[in-house]
Amino acid sequence: MPNVVANRQVAHIWAHQAQDSARSHNGNFWFEGRKLYSYSTPIAHLVPGVDGELIALVTARSYSVTTNGKHIGPAHSALGYGRVRKTFTVPFIGAFGGQNRGDRNLDAVSAPEIHAANLEAYLADYTATVERLPRKRDYDRADALASLNRIANPACDYAEAFGLPRPAYDTDADEAAAFRIWSARNTPERIAARLARAEAAAAAKAARDARDAAARVERERTLREAWLSGEPTAYFHGRDERGGAYLRVRGDVLETSLGAEVPLSHAIKAFRFVKLCRERGEAWHRNGRTVRVGHFQVDSIEASGDFVAGCHRINWSEVERIAASLDLLNVEASADAVEAAHV
Repeated sequence: MPNVVANRQVAHIWAHQAQDSARSHNGNFWFEGRKLYSYSTPIAHLVPGVDGELIALVTARSYSVTTNGKHIGPAHSALGYGRVRKTFTVPFIGAFGGQNRGDRNLDAVSAPEIHAANLEAYLADYTATVERLPRKRDYDRADALASLNRIANPACDYAEAFGLPRPAYDTDADEAAAFRIWSARNTPERIAARLARAEAAAAAKAARDARDAAARVERERTLREAWLSGEPTAYFHGRDERGGAYLRVRGDVLETSLGAEVPLSHAIKAFRFVKLCRERGEAWHRNGRTVRVGHFQVDSIEASGDFVAGCHRINWSEVERIAASLDLLNVEASADAVEAAHV
């Protein structure tokens, strides 16, 4: 059997114990016997249970992004299909090295200290969860009980798998006690007061948001008017309510609010063709024929007069406004801007 395999194959071969060792192509993910490693850190260990069948102990500790995602994750996935009866995610796996120094004195899997340490970790997690329940803002008794069982059940399974006394968890009683504390802290009067505070805070936030929005609108209006009036120092990068660019004329140049510039003479020529499409109620699309405007080309014109040129959308309302400012609304419509395809 090959000893150098694909990354995910390492975990599968280890879970099936199909051979004594294997490693990934870069050597960062590997196993030796029953111990699985990420770099030099053991992350999982297959150990015999009370009945002799293999049980997987996978580290509950968090390491690098690579170790957590590309090594520990595949290990869990592979264990769903291997010869392992049960899997437990615990802080102590009976192996040490690399970043995992906590097991140095617990290297012998049969040592009672390993199992005692893991059962203590389950108990600490359970106790912390019980203590958090009364502090919840909203208490759902079914969810609370489920959160306790998610810890108690694996802890009891762990003890059973290794032939140890079953921990004395009483999730129903602990949840009921937590609920009594929560209920005492959350009388109808207190809940009403909390809701009133929350509503007041929400109203204050809504008022702030409305003021901020109004201020943004006013700043936008001021910048837009300054830019449209031709102020050279005005910086404006806005669009109209339909996503179209604004237009202004400075000398013999037409500028857009998105930063493009074209000769005004080109723009007027294009305007006459846009006007023609609008008068005829016909759309136009560049298909071999082109309408050049400076360095740019018109890609499409809608029957309404809205048109697209590269990253720009220009709506007819803005075209009409700028044309009126130049006294061009009555100029004759024309297709002179359209250039035939080059053969």
